[in-house]
Amino acid sequence: MNSQLATRPSIETESEMLPRDPPAWVIRACGWLLIAFFGIGLLASIFVHLPETVTAPFVLVPKDGADPIQSPYLAIVHRVAVNEGETVKENGELFVLRSDEIRGLDTQFRTLSEDLREKETSLTKMDSAHAAQIEIKEQEIGQAESEVKFREKHATTSRELVERMDRLSQSGGISQVELLHLRLDLAASEKDQSVAQRTWQQATLERQRMEMDYSRQRGQDLAEIEKIKYRLAALKSDLENSEQNMLSLRAPYDAVVISVAQRSAGSVVQNGQ
Repeated sequence: MNSQLATRPSIETESEMLPRDPPAWVIRACGWLLIAFFGIGLLASIFVHLPETVTAPFVLVPKDGADPIQSPYLAIVHRVAVNEGETVKENGELFVLRSDEIRGLDTQFRTLSEDLREKETSLTKMDSAHAAQIEIKEQEIGQAESEVKFREKHATTSRELVERMDRLSQSGGISQVELLHLRLDLAASEKDQSVAQRTWQQATLERQRMEMDYSRQRGQDLAEIEKIKYRLAALKSDLENSEQNMLSLRAPYDAVVISVAQRSAGSVVQNGQ
């Protein structure tokens, strides 16, 4: 039996039922549609205005965080000088506080200042008195030194005289009694020389003692003055921008006030609040 096999057409072969190329009117319609969309978009971009900004409530917050201003003492708010959102300059006044602690520190500062003046005046007077005493003592030492030199010469002369008279007495030129008187005079001269030397040494030692006492006392006074100055510097830093019992809190740099916790005078603030 003879059989015939039908040949299947290829997929790439154009079929009469499904042509590969669309009709020309479809292509034209798509082109006009794209042109229409482009024209509509162009006209919309020209005539239709879209809002560029949006209005809404907001709060500005610093990038690096806020820097709170705190009270260094227990105090009462005397005056509020700023409001929220206000721009303040460096060293601009923010608050004025009233505190008894500030008054106490101010009193202590005044007392220490007076003590410092008295210490410095006393030190100046002590320097002047010491200089005068040293001058007097130098004169005493000079006189004692001159006395020592005189007594040394006198003793040397007396000793030479005794030696000569001793040789003369051996030849019978002078009596032993006269020689004895000369030896007594020599002994007295040597004694006076020894006394003069001790006087000079004592005056020199007294001068050294005066210098040591003066140096020790002056060192103590200078140490007290430095302590007072250190305490005054600390109090001056604490009392900066204050007067009597009033303290003015000021801005450390140019800034904007974000919030104000104490809005009215008469409020009590704690230390660090």
